[in-house]
Amino acid sequence: MKITGCHIKLSETKPSVKTPAPLLGEHNKEVYSEFMGFDEKEIAAMKEEGVI
Repeated sequence: MKITGCHIKLSETKPSVKTPAPLLGEHNKEVYSEFMGFDEKEIAAMKEEGVI
């Protein structure tokens, strides 16, 4: 996989890429529950309705 490299350059620390970027929507459940306050039922309903 080709990547552009680390864009942050520090004089004493060599840059490294440890993991690839998350997939689209990979953390949706965590974002909707932890940061937006939706519970499991609300998230499931939004999925069924095609909102998310």
